[in-house]
Order: sequence, then structure tokens, then C-alpha cells
Amino acid sequence: MKIIKIFQENNETIELIDNDETNRTDYTTQLKNLLESNDIMILETSSSSIIIRPHKINSILVIDDKESIVEDSKDDLIEKSEDFIRG
Repeated sequence: MKIIKIFQENNETIELIDNDETNRTDYTTQLKNLLESNDIMILETSSSSIIIRPHKINSILVIDDKESIVEDSKDDLIEKSEDFIRG
């Protein structure tokens, strides 16, 4: 599962979820092709569809959900360790 965060030029973020099992490199290459277009495009994920204007998007972040869970766990563990050390 992937989390897609679309950062718009107005600094607002759109977050989508996709259950696509494509590796992240191929997945981001597909999104790059979308951004290279001058036309209004439809981005379809397993959970939703969105109509976007590529020239209004600053960047797109693709996160493998498994990695996100690992990072959240690491951050939580670090915070708990710091609390324990401060005692």
C-alpha cells in the first residue's frame, strides 16, 4: 500500500491511498509522466480518483505504507527512550 501526498502551489496537501503493489521507483515514474503533461489529468488510485492540473502541483511524495509504520515505530521508541532517560 502506498500513501501519496500531493503538494499544491497554494501549500495545501492532498493525501491519497493506493493498494498498488508496483515498486516505488516504477510508481513514481508513472506519476512523473503525469506531471510532465500540460493537460488536466485524472489520477486513479484503488481508493479514489482525482482530477488535477499538473502545473498547479509543486511535488508528489510517495510513501510505502510499511516504511511509514516502521518510521512511526522508531520515532515512538526514541520518544519513550528519551522519557526513560530523563526519568
